[in-house]
Amino acid sequence: MNIISLFKVMGKNDLKLVRRDNLLFLMVVLPFVYAFTLRWAVPPITSALADKVDLTLYYPLIVSYLLICVPPILFGMVIGFLLLDERDDDTLSALRVTPIPMNIYLFYRIMFPSVICIILTMLIVPIAQLTTTPASRLWLITLLASTEAPIFALCMVPIAKNKVQGFAIMKGMGTIIALPLVAYFISPGYQMLIWIIPNFWPMKLFWIATGNQSYFVNYFIGGVIVHASINLYLLRRFNKHFNT
Repeated sequence: MNIISLFKVMGKNDLKLVRRDNLLFLMVVLPFVYAFTLRWAVPPITSALADKVDLTLYYPLIVSYLLICVPPILFGMVIGFLLLDERDDDTLSALRVTPIPMNIYLFYRIMFPSVICIILTMLIVPIAQLTTTPASRLWLITLLASTEAPIFALCMVPIAKNKVQGFAIMKGMGTIIALPLVAYFISPGYQMLIWIIPNFWPMKLFWIATGNQSYFVNYFIGGVIVHASINLYLLRRFNKHFNT
């Protein structure tokens, strides 16, 4: 069996698992719920509050968090929980005695949610109709954001002993990933304090792209460095965990 056929088989198996688990299925469809909710609910609310506050100023913040940041987190959680199930079923241990190398398996586990996130985000941002972003820049932002899916998946497995602990870890990380929201209201100098948090970078790029601000390339390069560094560290820790 070649790699493409192998990935097709594994992909179909994952889709079956997601369809059977109501919680995992909800995580997959939730980004579309966010997008249509923003499209239908936010404009009327903006009009109703026009005399008190101009909500249009915060559209880039809302879209960047719910539609750029959240989907990779949700897909990362889905893959993380699938990995926990495979670990509990000794599937990961069984891979050691199969023709499937662990690095090929990890490549699939990283690429599958990342590709889905790219396609999904390119669909839901236009659905919301709250912001206008050049397609070329949105592709780059989405590409960078998609690399957060394996971050959330790989950080869960070596720590969590079961799904309950996995949820606890995700809840704890929820506070951390919300910190970049603060960056929208502070100067770039203070934003440096949040650079270590990966989802800051695609959110910042989205703010730049929608506001015609400068330094897009600089922040994209910075985001690539941060995401690559974190992913490499987590991959090494994952391999070490399952090779000991």
